[in-house]
Amino acid sequence: MRIVALALTLSVFLPVAARADDPPPPPPARKVLFIGNSYTEATRSALEGMYKAAGYDPSTMLEFATKDGYTLAKHAADEALATRITEGGWTHVVLQEQSQMPAYPQLRQQYLDAVGKLEARIRPVRAVTVLFATWGRRDGDLENKHTAPDYETMQELLSAGFAEATVRFGARVTVAPVDKAWATVRRRAPDLGRRLYLQDGGHPSAHGATLAATVLFRAINGTMPPAMRAVTMTDADAKLLLEIAATACEGLR
Repeated sequence: MRIVALALTLSVFLPVAARADDPPPPPPARKVLFIGNSYTEATRSALEGMYKAAGYDPSTMLEFATKDGYTLAKHAADEALATRITEGGWTHVVLQEQSQMPAYPQLRQQYLDAVGKLEARIRPVRAVTVLFATWGRRDGDLENKHTAPDYETMQELLSAGFAEATVRFGARVTVAPVDKAWATVRRRAPDLGRRLYLQDGGHPSAHGATLAATVLFRAINGTMPPAMRAVTMTDADAKLLLEIAATACEGLR
């Protein structure tokens, strides 16, 4: 089983002003640490834009511990990060695994063990552990074509891994169902679905980052973010992504 880190070129993300009829933003009581790799880093600009549009200063509410290609097991072994978790005063800690690990049974146990170690550090500080459920690659896992030859197969494998984490950890974690929203876009609007990716077929474009950030904002704050879009998006695309994200998040506590 090969695991490769994909090179990342960030898309420019510029939020637009919220509409007058948007719901009021959530109370500014959240302090969030995002732990992951380049997938989280690629979503950062969209997240920060949403918090700004909601009237908050993301520099005081959001922090990121991201390293390219990192697995959660590597993060769990980082003593400096352990101290940061303990002393940061977080209300939420978001965990994003390397994009292949939850998909394959022979690697999934490493993912689950790493979540367990990190969650055990997060729980004593009374923060909520949020699992960032990621998407399958646009054309499947090119390094493991025999196992995940296309997007649909890879997404099914990944989502099974996240479902297993939900069963194992129960109410101790909240899952941000970006995977579910992503799959719905791929199914309902195939052309838009392929535009969720950068050219490398893995990392999110501005469209994909907007979708992921919307789901994460909802999972963390309990309400949808202000209406936004990147400058490269049409109003119709932005509306559809917001609608799909909202549906994917139905049932979140």
